[in-house]
Amino acid sequence: WDSATDEIEVLWNPMDHSLKFFVSPIACYEEQVDLAHPDPQAQFLSEFRAQLDKRQISVLGSDPPLPGNNLKLLGSYLSLPLAKLAQVLMKESQNHYADLFWLTTAAHHQALTLDEAESVNLNFLDEIFARLGWAKTKGSQFRDGSGLSQQNNIKPRELAALLTYALNQPWAAEWLKTLPVMGVDGTLESRGNAATRARVFAKTGYINRVRTLSGYVLSAENEPLIFSVMVNNYSCPTRLISSAQDQICAILAQLHRRKRPNKPINLEIFPNPADFK
Repeated sequence: WDSATDEIEVLWNPMDHSLKFFVSPIACYEEQVDLAHPDPQAQFLSEFRAQLDKRQISVLGSDPPLPGNNLKLLGSYLSLPLAKLAQVLMKESQNHYADLFWLTTAAHHQALTLDEAESVNLNFLDEIFARLGWAKTKGSQFRDGSGLSQQNNIKPRELAALLTYALNQPWAAEWLKTLPVMGVDGTLESRGNAATRARVFAKTGYINRVRTLSGYVLSAENEPLIFSVMVNNYSCPTRLISSAQDQICAILAQLHRRKRPNKPINLEIFPNPADFK
């Protein structure tokens, strides 16, 4: 196993649905690789059809109209509130959830169905950001909601501006609840140290050779500090990048300010670090 590139690279071929794994040399121990399914809807339907066939339930492949009388409700499911779904998206970094949030927002904003939203130009974010007073700079672009596209580009200062905006909204408290808490839960559960535990509320990001961490750190005086650390095209193991980001958070968490800001953030929306066990 090459210690300089200690990761397995995976390439998905959409033409024949094959996966290619690249690693040099083969390790002498097991390694688990988690991958997002490229078409979860089709996979679900395929598995569902197989289970129906197994139970000898025939499927005609059509949707004939049914009479409105004598129908019996077999079951129903009420979706979780948006705020709860957002917690799953952010804390567990669910790419599929992110893509559906993106498409649903596009459909709502442009009065489209989800299928229509998936096939049209999704520059609606530019309009939304413009209304927020956030001007997208040259080079920034968005290609999907999951963040897996290599063509997604955004600058740290732009993310910091959005993080600042979110803290000043009526829904700021709900927004904070969606973020992983370092040393406590989500994708940050096993990161950081005693200095950062329950003091960092941030979202992780990763695709091949890109590692990011953006969010809020409570300083030594419990003042929220906004940060965004993005690293790409690195040649060292990703764990070293993650460690460097954690160390930056630790430094910020121990900062003292000589002068308080004129308009401090409402600290009541931030959880008390002592409340986390």
